[in-house]
Amino acid sequence: MVRLPLSGHRVIDATQNVAGPFCTQILADLGAEVIKVEPIRGDSTRQWGPPFWQGHSTMFMSFNRNKRSIALDLKAEEGRSILNGLLEEADVFVESLRPVTARKLKLDSAALRISHPHVLVCELTAFGVTGPLAQQPGYDPLVQGFGGLVSITGHEGSPPIRVGTSIMDMGTGMWAAIGIISALLDRATHKESTQVVRTSLFETSLAWLPYQILGFLASGEEPRRWGSELAMLMPYGAYRTADRPIMIAVGSEKLWLAFCEGMGMLELACDERFTSNPLRVEHRGALRAVIEDTLLGDTADGWIEKLTSRGVPVAPLNTIPEVLEHPQTGASGMLQPGLLEDEYQQVGIPISINGHRPEPRMAPPRCGEHTREILSEELGLSLEEIANLESKGTVGTWLAEPT
Repeated sequence: MVRLPLSGHRVIDATQNVAGPFCTQILADLGAEVIKVEPIRGDSTRQWGPPFWQGHSTMFMSFNRNKRSIALDLKAEEGRSILNGLLEEADVFVESLRPVTARKLKLDSAALRISHPHVLVCELTAFGVTGPLAQQPGYDPLVQGFGGLVSITGHEGSPPIRVGTSIMDMGTGMWAAIGIISALLDRATHKESTQVVRTSLFETSLAWLPYQILGFLASGEEPRRWGSELAMLMPYGAYRTADRPIMIAVGSEKLWLAFCEGMGMLELACDERFTSNPLRVEHRGALRAVIEDTLLGDTADGWIEKLTSRGVPVAPLNTIPEVLEHPQTGASGMLQPGLLEDEYQQVGIPISINGHRPEPRMAPPRCGEHTREILSEELGLSLEEIANLESKGTVGTWLAEPT
């Protein structure tokens, strides 16, 4: 077993949905011990579906492996007392409450710096903790729209289109994990160390658009929708062939010459309209028409072979089943076995350490699956005390069905 870099660090995860759980799953994959604090009824994503895997939400399963679950009513004083007890032995606390709710429960960074000064606090919000929208909730598609990403996605004249994955949520989770790991490194090397890490979906939306924003500020021209193409390169996008589209990426003048050769159109390389990338971008429509007319003369596989042999980046537009069937996916080791009773596969963390990808250690937990274990082993509560908390609804416990 390879020693993981975050082994020995304990993380208390009081987040739901996608951004926070993705952040803490990254930390867990890298070796941190993560205790997931859920509402009594569970993380909202447990109900997101279909699809489900043997009754389990595939959304929840995708972001919650390698964690233990305790279900707490944080509105109850005893529930908050239990959470505070867990924070006594924690290194990191991650929360995604609205700022006003966090302050009301005394779980904001200002309160925790007083009550638990040793704990690194990470706050994830929709729009940040300042500004006119600080108290507003936000989900991934809402911030994709508000943050401008929808305005540049799809084709001109098409209805609004969101990016097909939870890019704001998952991006925010990644930034949070980067911030936490950086802060832990800071703590290991400096006496005056980081205490609070903050990020938000809205900040992530801006971070995903750096060259579009800079381009607008430089030119005054509002970024538009380019479909699969890139505004500043040509040819660079999806093009039809005789049977299915392919993606072509010509990112340099050397590749442009190789592309013209592979297409059997060396005359294009000498055409005054196309002798540099800025000129090709200027005459995009004319060049696209010539390329697509030529590509219709052969199949996708035929063109991929011709262009690949000349070093031109080209690829088919695969479906999810085609991606899973491709030998490159198997060779990558990214699909890993799940750990539930019913065999399934999950997508692993895209990081290898010394040639080894971290393997799953625990299946995604049932809501409150480890409540009794945590209360007993971590906080020293008796079975009678735990039963009393259960009877009052302060804690929730998952009980396996008798076999």
